[in-house]
Amino acid sequence: MNKRVFGTLKSGETAFLYTIQSETLRADITDYGAAPAALLVRDPAGGNMTDVMLGYDEVSGYEAGTSYMSALIGRFASRIEGACFALNGKTYHTVQNEGCNTLHSGNYGYSKRLWRVDEKTASDRQITFLLNSPDGDQGFPGNAELSVTYSVTDSGEFHIVYEAVCDQDTPLNLTSHAYFNLNGHNAGDVLSHSVRIPAELFTPVRADCIPTGEIRSVKGTAFDFTEEKEIGRDLDLQTGEEQIRLTGGYDHNYCLAVLSDAGAAIHSGQADSSREGGLATVLEARGDRSGICMTVKTSQPGFLFYTGNNLEQEAGKGGAVYPRWGGFCVETGHYPNSISQPGFPSPVLRAGARYRAETVLCFR
Repeated sequence: MNKRVFGTLKSGETAFLYTIQSETLRADITDYGAAPAALLVRDPAGGNMTDVMLGYDEVSGYEAGTSYMSALIGRFASRIEGACFALNGKTYHTVQNEGCNTLHSGNYGYSKRLWRVDEKTASDRQITFLLNSPDGDQGFPGNAELSVTYSVTDSGEFHIVYEAVCDQDTPLNLTSHAYFNLNGHNAGDVLSHSVRIPAELFTPVRADCIPTGEIRSVKGTAFDFTEEKEIGRDLDLQTGEEQIRLTGGYDHNYCLAVLSDAGAAIHSGQADSSREGGLATVLEARGDRSGICMTVKTSQPGFLFYTGNNLEQEAGKGGAVYPRWGGFCVETGHYPNSISQPGFPSPVLRAGARYRAETVLCFR
């Protein structure tokens, strides 16, 4: 496994970049935020390697960045209404960093920490990062021990496995906020990418992107990707649907599991029919120019589909400038604000229980 210096943090600490690779994939991952900085995929003709992940040339970009570029989000990904939640009869307060709400756990989430590398298990194809999150971290209860393992295969799979245990009940929702452009990270916007999403339900939001609590059918809406279509086909900010205009594009959770009347999680729609080995196929995307295809599978109950609505001429690696809609994110995990919505699957990790979630990106 290759290791090189990735720059110096404001604290004076050194960040490193680690490379794992197979015959068909190469991933460069930094210990700062346990963030993938590049993902190179062999094109369908079997020739060139294309970097399909947006990012920065050195760690200073990730330390200063506000776009959550490749961020590993925790302790709770996405939004918490009112920057507070109730658990076991007690109210906890989190950081207000998006109006009166919490986004991605605040300004000092897990993506702004140096993680430790598990040297015992590291290899040319796999690396594990470790982090301790103390009781009260970002306002959340309990001492949590966390790990994320990245691995690559010759068949073109990039695996992400999250694991955690906590000594108190706590909300836990980990995800990767990587931006993808299958034509290449520097190839402009992704509006002509073709996407298919089997899920038939999504959660509409208010103007502040907090879900209303409703679980709505995608049928007849801009959110219907059950048949493959271009990302930009229904992305109309002038005369399009209110939900698209509210968020400036797609920034919505798709439901892979919903609650039955008895409170048990059940799988939703077509996503259930494609669930194998505990993983559901949740999205298929194809670069219109490169021909590179990516299939996303996960064990999680939902995922947030985000089209980089807030990217605004972001200076990226290799001299690239990332425009609005310059990449899309597939943030697998629990629903936004699920800690305060009893109608959503619960994100609470019970004390002593082990959290394990897996997401696989399959390229061809």
